[in-house]
Amino acid sequence: MAGIRERGLLVRRYILEHVGSNSQHIVRSTAFEFGISRQAVNKHLSRLIKEGLLTARGTTRNRTYSLTILGKRRIGVPLTNETAEEAESEINSRRGRAEAARPHNPR
Repeated sequence: MAGIRERGLLVRRYILEHVGSNSQHIVRSTAFEFGISRQAVNKHLSRLIKEGLLTARGTTRNRTYSLTILGKRRIGVPLTNETAEEAESEINSRRGRAEAARPHNPR
C-alpha cells in the first residue's frame, strides 16, 4: 500500500491528467476513484492552484478547473513555441518571487 505522501502524489497526478476532460466533475470522479472525501479532493485542488498548475472559475457549485501552461508542461502536454515561451516566463517569474520572499541574512 502506498504511503500517505505517495497517495497524495497519485491523487494530484490523477487530477492533472483528468481535469481537461472532466473539469466540472473532477471532485466527484477523484473522490470516487480514490475512495476519499470531497473535502480531501478540494485540499488537493487548492494545492495545485497554489502551485500554479490549475486555475478555478465559477462559484462553488458551478466551479470548473483548467490546467495552466505549467500544469500542461508538468503532465507532458505538447506545447507550441508560443506556449513554451510563456511557460518559461512563468517559471522564471515564480523563481524571482520565491527568491524575493527569502529573508536576507547579510554576513
